[in-house]
Amino acid sequence: MTKEQLEKYENSKKSIKSFREAISQLASSTTDPDNPKPLVFIIDELDRCRPNFAIEILEKAKHFFNVDNIVFVLGADKKQLGSSIKAVYGEGLNVNGYLRRFMDFDYVLPPPDKGLFVKALFKKYSFNEYFSKKNARNLQYEGEQSLKMFSELFELYGLTLREQEHCCSLLSLSIRTTPENYKLFPVFLCFLIVLKVKSPDLYKELITDEISVFELLERFKTQPGASDLLLTNYGTALEAYIVTCKSQSHSYDEISKKYQEVIGSGSSNEEEKRRAKNILEIIRDFDWNGGIGSLGYLLKKIEIVSRFEA
Repeated sequence: MTKEQLEKYENSKKSIKSFREAISQLASSTTDPDNPKPLVFIIDELDRCRPNFAIEILEKAKHFFNVDNIVFVLGADKKQLGSSIKAVYGEGLNVNGYLRRFMDFDYVLPPPDKGLFVKALFKKYSFNEYFSKKNARNLQYEGEQSLKMFSELFELYGLTLREQEHCCSLLSLSIRTTPENYKLFPVFLCFLIVLKVKSPDLYKELITDEISVFELLERFKTQPGASDLLLTNYGTALEAYIVTCKSQSHSYDEISKKYQEVIGSGSSNEEEKRRAKNILEIIRDFDWNGGIGSLGYLLKKIEIVSRFEA
């Protein structure tokens, strides 16, 4: 048995050596002798693999491909990859020390500038083509509103690039169930989508009536940067959508009471009064243009219920 195992080991060594020689020859044959370049293998999203599989990939890449003119580029979230390694080798493992066995250099890619990746996703999903066909007076700015709200909310909630892409895929689903001449209410729709992706518990509380709209608004304000966003024109519109999203037209007096109190209060400054008046004007416009009670309409799109009903 020992002799047999030794023979297998020797044969394995010979096979690995032959493999490396063949790979080296392949790398040499694919490049210009006067301008030699390495053969590059790119392995992306390694951190999303099963822990055992991710480690197996690393070790095989090092064991089999450690030859001249071969370069491996690994794309991974290093923190997440470290969690995978610890899941196999134990929490006490020095992850950086382990990874240095396989990586000669590592680089942290800088995040793209605000809104830049969103614009790329809008192009990828052909959103611009869809929105360009919405020419009615109340619909022509929906593309601009969607892009702006996603850009602001992605930064506010610190969404990863994967989470941003997930949000755009949900927007794509919503668009597929919305004819060009129908309203999409993008300011509120984008907010709901981000809430679903980044704060699923809060999203669930909203849609199951576990919290009121004003409680939702107060919870949103606790997010760093949310109060500043609400002071902008888009933020003012978003607040109007939030407070009216579950209401009916006949509930206007109940909704407006809070803002009427701000306007009539002696302790409110002029900016607060001006903003309260703006919100009331937006709500009155909603009453004519269908924005009041938009939550149910948009949830059917996000949760693709309308597809099944159709």
